[in-house]
Amino acid sequence: MVVVDGEDHANLLYAAVRDGGHTPPGERTGWGLRAVRRDAAGARSSRHDFAFPGPGHWAHAGPPGRPSACQAPGGDGLCLGTTQADPGAPLWPAVSCDGTPADHLLLVAYRHEDVLDVAGAHLRVRRLLVVADLDGVELIRAHGTGADLRGLRLGEPGRTGLGPALMRGATWDEAEAARQAGIALAHYAYARCLAAHQEILDAHAAGIVAWQYADARAAGAGHEQILDARAAGLPMRPYVAARRHGLTHIQALVLHASRIDIIQYVTALTTPAAT
Repeated sequence: MVVVDGEDHANLLYAAVRDGGHTPPGERTGWGLRAVRRDAAGARSSRHDFAFPGPGHWAHAGPPGRPSACQAPGGDGLCLGTTQADPGAPLWPAVSCDGTPADHLLLVAYRHEDVLDVAGAHLRVRRLLVVADLDGVELIRAHGTGADLRGLRLGEPGRTGLGPALMRGATWDEAEAARQAGIALAHYAYARCLAAHQEILDAHAAGIVAWQYADARAAGAGHEQILDARAAGLPMRPYVAARRHGLTHIQALVLHASRIDIIQYVTALTTPAAT
């Protein structure tokens, strides 16, 4: 029997089962997540307009009509994402296999004998039991930090793109604060690999683009040094070039104060002399 045990697998499928206090509906049962659309009346449907029932009811696929592993209007199996088939596979592309963002989720259960196809975390089954409705945004807010969010897609305005930042160790509130400050989240995610949240915000407030700040940190510059270079009027591109080529912070500032083109200077350092 496949059940979710007490081990924290750092995935949100486990968190959804644990938080809801759910138990397997029978022997040889697995858990999964499925992204769905919700309308004003609360109806649940796939991108292909397959209607899912409410919690406590089984959804049955129609007769197979195409070899596609993704759900179609007439059947062909019901798709879901699970980490129980292949724990190393990314969960979220399978959860949103038909392109539906993961804002609204169904926690589902399936029986092993109903599995039609397995591809990584993507399962296609004859039927599945809808166990619970989940707010995907709130689930990720509560448990996203440190979880495997590869392939996560959120469609709620302002939320798309938080996943990469969360993967780099930021909390949901930190990623949201960066977004509200006007920092591109892809740049924030890169910078978060190298710097603390407040350092990135301080650099942004000083007019330093997050990816350039990250480049400077990667080149060995400290936070205060980067702010000092900015205050001296030294643009980040030549400053990063100087640090990448082994110049110290002071040397970069001296070159800038001497009105020497730092890019040309470091290029000359690395260009072999003519013979």
